Amino acid sequence: MRLIADATKKSGLIWITRPGDTGVVPTWHHWHNDAAYVLVDLSDVDSVSVIVKDKETGALTWDATVTRVLPDTDEWNTVVPEIHTARLNSAPVDAETPMFRLAPGRSG
Repeated sequence: MRLIADATKKSGLIWITRPGDTGVVPTWHHWHNDAAYVLVDLSDVDSVSVIVKDKETGALTWDATVTRVLPDTDEWNTVVPEIHTARLNSAPVDAETPMFRLAPGRSG
């Protein structure tokens, strides 16, 4: 877990692959409490594969469990201000913004 956390925290982007798909989608993320938070709609999947570029290993791949973060929850209210601080030029995050938590499972 530590290797995943260290590599992902340092990376500006992660690449997400949905189950059964061969394409990867570069995605900005915010790392918080051992999970990557993304502002893309992943409501159609419950897991994804994540690739992180890493200077030491070249690339690290890990499987993630996907859960939606709902507005007006403690988790939402904690993470959204952190996202605004980290991404000053990003679009506002509001109740219409899809936010998903990617929690590492096993690494590959």
